[in-house]
Amino acid sequence: ETDENDRTEIARLVQRSVVSAPVAEAVRSLVDIDSDGFSSILGGGDCDDFDAALSPQELEVVGNGKDDNCLGGDLKSFTPVGTGSVGGQSPRTPLPDVVILSLDAVRADHVTAEYMPNLARLAERSLHAPVAYATAPHTGVSMVGLMTSTVGIDSRRHGRFFGYEPQIGIVLRRAGYQSVALHCLADLVTDMVQGFDFVDNQLGPRCRTFAGTTAKAMGDLAIQYFQKRKNDKPLFLWAHFTDPHLPYLGGYQQELARVDAEVGRILDVIGPNTMVVVVSDHGESFGSHGFVGHIWRLDEEMLRVPSVSYT
Repeated sequence: ETDENDRTEIARLVQRSVVSAPVAEAVRSLVDIDSDGFSSILGGGDCDDFDAALSPQELEVVGNGKDDNCLGGDLKSFTPVGTGSVGGQSPRTPLPDVVILSLDAVRADHVTAEYMPNLARLAERSLHAPVAYATAPHTGVSMVGLMTSTVGIDSRRHGRFFGYEPQIGIVLRRAGYQSVALHCLADLVTDMVQGFDFVDNQLGPRCRTFAGTTAKAMGDLAIQYFQKRKNDKPLFLWAHFTDPHLPYLGGYQQELARVDAEVGRILDVIGPNTMVVVVSDHGESFGSHGFVGHIWRLDEEMLRVPSVSYT
């Protein structure tokens, strides 16, 4: 809700942006000497207007001594802390398994004991963000954001990936993890699965129109990969559940219940040294703005999502 003063201030700011944005863009283009599409002034983001190889659209090359993507310095390589002993010292703590369970179209206000008891109990004993927002009301853009710690506008340019940060699959593989991605997304952006050792989308045909239920099958797959994992490496597993997506088979609450049951099954089989993250890619609208589902709008119902993690 906004009062009349708030609406007046918002209108003034909008008018200012409409006038100033084109002016700022014109000034930035004048000083873009290397013609890379970015400027070093007025928020242009460039760190060198004389070198087209250095700009916010470039991939950061680790250890080359240059700030390729203009984010404040060269990205340094690192040596992961793992198991075993070094120089006669006692063995270090093993790296934990990492599990990300992403749930399609789950509204934050539906993570309750009535609709999703397993996830609600997990939230009570875990790090639970009471207010969390997806980066976009669309699975592809939102999940790229989750996997790269970026927002959608930073993640793609002219169809080419240039993440500001390395994809999580790449980071964990370098740290010695074996990694598995389980999904059935027909329009999967390939940037989401960079670095994974194995990508299993055998359920893809069943999810193409979201007309079937796949939660139990996805839960079975996740458990199978835990059971046949290589014990000499920590495991990174990402599984994406699509059942709460339209059309709602048996109703939205039934969709949530099916997914929640699988979350519970997976939590029962993981080991004690495991970091778990459960999050949704976006929310869902039920008619409050004249439509049902999720579209390109920034309403609270479509962006506010559950976010639960624990170790």
